[in-house]
Amino acid sequence: MAIVLATFFGALAIWNAPKASVKSKPADYTLSATELFQEYSENQGVADKKFINQIVEVKGTIFEVSTDQQGATVFLLTTGETEAGVLCTMELGESDKVKGKKVGDRITVKGHCTGMLMEVVLNRCTLVE
Repeated sequence: MAIVLATFFGALAIWNAPKASVKSKPADYTLSATELFQEYSENQGVADKKFINQIVEVKGTIFEVSTDQQGATVFLLTTGETEAGVLCTMELGESDKVKGKKVGDRITVKGHCTGMLMEVVLNRCTLVE
């Protein structure tokens, strides 16, 4: 019973541990939102192998600003496509830096790529100054 409890609480601690920030890590890839979306549009399988779990730095224009369930700011960067873009969910610690950002602003973000659903998704993003 002690082993089961230790395993359970160990797994729980790992699951709830803070995720490593990309702020001080170099980007594996640097490109525009349009270029990233285009790579996914051309061949999603190849793009997944290249970008998933990599730190990607993307420059683009804010098309939409929203907030997720945890209160993190989410930017949708335009790619020239009417129905799709690059979805960037910011780290919660970035709230002061993103407060003044609005539709039409050009920004550069760095985050972990998790693939493409309707949009290319970057999580745990930080603003690049």
